[in-house]
Order: sequence, then C-alpha cells, then structure tokens
Amino acid sequence: MKVFLIVIGLLIALAGGLFFLLGPRLDDDTDPAGRRGTDREPRPEEVAWKVFTDALDSRNDDLRMETLEVMSELRDDRVARYRDLALERDSAAIVRLRAAALAARAGRKDLLPMVRAIAATEDDYEAYVEAARAYGFIGTPECIPELVAILTAKDDIDSDEDSMPHAAAWLGRLGARDQIPLLREQLDHDDEEVVFGAACGLLLLGETDVLPRLLAGIEDDSDLIVPFLAWPGEDAGIPVLAATMASDEPFESERGGAATALADIGTDKARAALETAWAGLEGLSEAERRDQAEFERYLSAALARLDDARGLAALADAATGPDDALALQALRGATALGRGIAVPTLLEVIGTTGYRAVKRPDGSVAPQRFEKKHPDEDPTHSRRLVWLWAARAILAAEDAR
Repeated sequence: MKVFLIVIGLLIALAGGLFFLLGPRLDDDTDPAGRRGTDREPRPEEVAWKVFTDALDSRNDDLRMETLEVMSELRDDRVARYRDLALERDSAAIVRLRAAALAARAGRKDLLPMVRAIAATEDDYEAYVEAARAYGFIGTPECIPELVAILTAKDDIDSDEDSMPHAAAWLGRLGARDQIPLLREQLDHDDEEVVFGAACGLLLLGETDVLPRLLAGIEDDSDLIVPFLAWPGEDAGIPVLAATMASDEPFESERGGAATALADIGTDKARAALETAWAGLEGLSEAERRDQAEFERYLSAALARLDDARGLAALADAATGPDDALALQALRGATALGRGIAVPTLLEVIGTTGYRAVKRPDGSVAPQRFEKKHPDEDPTHSRRLVWLWAARAILAAEDAR
C-alpha cells in the first residue's frame, strides 16, 4: 500500500510539472489572433482586426454601428459575415438598421420588409434616422412612401425634426420629383435643419432657385447643410461646398467638413473645387497660411482620398495630433492612398491611445482589449473612431505592399 501511494504521488507531481511547463499560465497574454502563450509580436493586420472585433463585441450601440461602417468597404469575406450577423441578431434596432443600410449599399435589395418591421417597433428618432438611410440605400420605388412618412411625422416620435431632414435629402437623392411640393412646404418649417434638408433635397432634384438660401446659410449653419450635399457622384451641391471652403465665416473645422464632403462626392468637378482651394492656400503669405493650418490639413486629407498626394506631409501630423475630427479625416486620406502614414505610426496611434501597449518581460508588446485603456476612463466616441480608422489604414497599407 505504501508503495502504491508513493507511485500515485509521483504521478501527480509529474502531471503538475508538465502542466506548469506546457500549459497556459495565468500571466500569459492572448495575442490578437486569440492564441495563448506566445511571445511573438502581433502582425499589424492582426492588431487591426482585433480593434474591429473588440469594438463589435462592445455594449456600445454607436460604436458597433461605426465599426460596421468603417469595415464596410474592406475586401474581406469577414465583413459580410459580421454585417449579416448584426443584421439578424443584434439586440439594438439602430445597429440592425445600420447593418441593413450597409447591406443595401453593397447590393442587397431584399431588405425592405425587414427594415419596415424593425422601424415599426421603434419610437426613437435615432432609429428613424437609420431607417431613412436604409430606405435610401435600398432605393426602390416602394421606399419613397416610407421616406414621406418620416418627413411628415408630427408627434409620433420624440425629436422627429432630427430624422425629417434626412428623409428630405434622400427624397432628392432618389429623384422623387413628385415630392417637390412636399419639400417646398418644408422650406417654411420652424426647424432650420428641416429647412436645409428640404432645400438640399430640392437642389438635388435640379431646383436651383434654393441655391441663394443655402449660400446665405453657410455663414452660421454650414454644419446643417454640408452633410446633406455629400453624395457620391452628385455634383449639384458643389457650388455651396466650394463657397463654404472659401468663406471666412465658418470655423476651420466646418470649412474642412466641406472639403471632406467634396471628397465624398469624388467627381472631376469636386476634385477641381478642392484644387482651387489648394491653389488659394498657395497664394497666401507664410503667416496667413499658418492661420489656415487646420483647414489645410482637412484639405490635404480630402485630396488624398482622391489619390492626390500633394498634402501628404500633413497627414501623419494630423493623424497623431490631439484633434480627433482632424485625425479621423487624415486617417481616411491615408486609407484611400494606402500610404502617407507609416504602419509603425498607425500602430502607435492604436497602442498609445487605445490599447495601452503593455511590455512583456522580453520587451515585446501585448495590446490590451479595446476598452481597457485605463480602468476608470471611458474613451470618447471620437477617440474610438480614430482607433477604428487607424486600423483601417493599417489594412490599406498592408494591401498596398
């Protein structure tokens, strides 16, 4: 019996030793691909995908929506899987509606019944904004009445004015000329955003008599106008956007927003407007140009998105600077070019602002989860978007190699 107990004890000790040597340790890090017990440096694309998957695992609805948006143009089979998973199973209606809009933009036109069903159960204005976008991207004639219903809603939802301008602009985008009388009625609305949304919709339908009203609004309300003119391939709003860039009245960020909208449009006329603005900067004195530094960085990022690298030097400075909105646009520019910001710099943006790079004993870096910068700190939404676009720029740079 004594010999038997000794043998059992030796076997237990041997098993414990093998587990200690070969098994996972409590202080091991998990690399971005999910493997434990490795000390190798994660590859840049692994870090980028970890940013995306950690964000999609978040309990923050807005973050999940923005992640799907940033990922939407990636040429990777995983994008469609993540989008369809959100469309079918996400607990938040606004996330499902955003996924529906992105799926429709990618070519699916069978989603109208699903969008109707989701929107019918909601009384939140954010859901109506997302529903308007989904109807717009689906773009079939059956979507027009749905947009009209949103535009003419009175007391059905809270803050209905927030969704009405989106519906008005989409009616213009979809060429709903029979809704011109309805849009003209909205020009007398009490809410300025509804007025400008309707005016933009009319402009998209070729009703150029609204141009003076839009041009008069850029001094104080350009932020209410510019988003409704940023339609890919649609030149109608370029005069308003060019005037916004040339004006001294809006903030530099609002002038930069006009440059961003022109990059969204992406046509030859939009490029010409951006080039005219760049020529204007080159005609300034050194001191005057320093005063325009913020706008110049937005303009550089917009040109980069159209494969124009003349402002390339400004992208890295903007991407690593403290202004999240400007950093985001610089990263979008670098994504479009596939260059302009070195991958180590992009990893630094993620490592120092999002993942809090943690050194292993051998000196290698173990990125932490997306929401673990500091236990007591909740990163701002704009900062989270910077991380997402840095990840997107890493993948673009890797693809361009």
